[in-house]
Amino acid sequence: LVSDEISGLHFQGGYFYSGSGQNSTNQDGELSTVYGETDFNNAEYAGFDYSFTDDLGIGLHAAKYSDVWNQYYADLYHTFSFSDDVSLSSSLNYYNTQDTGRSEAGSINNNTYSAAFALAVGAQTFTLAHQRVNGNTPFDYVNVDGADGNSIWLANSVQISDFNAPGEKSYQARYDLDMSTFGVPGLSFMARYITGSGVNGTNADVDGDYAGSYGRGGDEWERDLEVKYVIQEGAAKDLSFRVRQATWRANNSPDSGFYGSNGANALDEVRIITEYPLDIL
Repeated sequence: LVSDEISGLHFQGGYFYSGSGQNSTNQDGELSTVYGETDFNNAEYAGFDYSFTDDLGIGLHAAKYSDVWNQYYADLYHTFSFSDDVSLSSSLNYYNTQDTGRSEAGSINNNTYSAAFALAVGAQTFTLAHQRVNGNTPFDYVNVDGADGNSIWLANSVQISDFNAPGEKSYQARYDLDMSTFGVPGLSFMARYITGSGVNGTNADVDGDYAGSYGRGGDEWERDLEVKYVIQEGAAKDLSFRVRQATWRANNSPDSGFYGSNGANALDEVRIITEYPLDIL
């Protein structure tokens, strides 16, 4: 259910009992959580986004995963323009997650938030962000048929890592450059670096699905580099090509157990992404 009857107000609500992951075409994929791998039968949600002006907006949403958790989300977005070429954008995101019903994943009491501030100066944008997870479990979200989805709005949830381990504090520095100002419309560059530390999952519910997944003292970092080009005219107008390289590292000492029995502490990845919008109607 989606409604835009009131100017500036976007309301939506829904009920899910199955789905399809991004690597599958079936429509009966099972629902579960990403990090706890807890299966659940259905999810329901409702919420709204409201724009006071073009530069100021808020959102409030609530969701329930049957017998796993109730989750509440709030956000605030604002842009302040100093001049035609200089502006400061801020975004605040907050999640509260509490176990519910039969508490199939165990005891959960998690508060996670992020704050990002982006200064745009002509063709350049400089962004700083902070994210923090308060709780004995990671900040978790929905998994459909074994394929993680882009279902969270946190500043430091990036290509490889979500920086969402229990107790984790993370910081990001990002730089964007739009080459249209320099006579190359459609070409842009992005570089970002995120570092996280303070992971402590030793106090998770011993009978829950997160027990033993994280130790104490875990830390990680990720660096992403991207170049993107969007075709400006012709039959292929708006067709975009993006190449992104990511490097991720985490400590894996016996005391940290950053990813538990997984043991992974180093990943290098290159993604080539092509997007072409189709205006059917």
